[in-house]
Amino acid sequence: MGHADWSLGTTQTIKSTVGWAKGWALLGLFPLLGAVVNLKPERLIRAVCVAGKHIAIFGVITFILYVAGLPGQLFISPLQILGGAGDNFFMVSLYGLSSETGAGCWQFFAPWASSVGFLNCIFVIFCLQEKDNVWRNWSIAGCVVMALLSQSRVGWAIFIMIIPLFLFTRQLKISRLLLGLGFLLPIILLLGEPIYESVIDAFQQVKEARPASNRVRAALENLGVQRWRDEAPMWGHGKVESGPKLVEFISIGSHHTW
Repeated sequence: MGHADWSLGTTQTIKSTVGWAKGWALLGLFPLLGAVVNLKPERLIRAVCVAGKHIAIFGVITFILYVAGLPGQLFISPLQILGGAGDNFFMVSLYGLSSETGAGCWQFFAPWASSVGFLNCIFVIFCLQEKDNVWRNWSIAGCVVMALLSQSRVGWAIFIMIIPLFLFTRQLKISRLLLGLGFLLPIILLLGEPIYESVIDAFQQVKEARPASNRVRAALENLGVQRWRDEAPMWGHGKVESGPKLVEFISIGSHHTW
């Protein structure tokens, strides 16, 4: 409907439909497969561990190549003909460069580096359930590599919290621990305001560590909401477009407003 409303044409509509099918549609298909396919959790956990091992090896090798000054971008995939938001999504590369600092940042198999920061948090939950020590150690090492090289602040913060939280939940069957929580939680509630303020202060310090990133994200959000509200409130624009230098040429769309 957005394509028809903005007269983007049949060709662009077909390309966008293919792009939707290979991207957003998977968000519905994967849970459906999980519901109807008899997949053993052990196989899924081992598959993630295999990926983690390869990520660990690939990350170390490409980091050495980055330090040596070798170029990270290799070529643009011919699948670009199917359509997408810019060359970055189809660039096959060993590593990328941050538009803010110029330092290396790794996107691995994700569309951008910040997604890796999110994915490694999911991966480590699977890897911690692996029963084979060798596979578990390899895969956790891969998760650490993903967390470090993606340079995602939020991803790294969540990653640090997940491991002790995962180990802690295993102990919830212990009655003494539950009794201790019964005393601890009311104390936390009484001290809620100072704890909240300290957390907010820490979060603000993290944000100030990379102010350019926060500025770009805020500008993208404002542009996306303003263009939707003022130009296409019913069906949207139907197609993202490259942003100006203000947002480091990142495509303007719904972005993270969803």
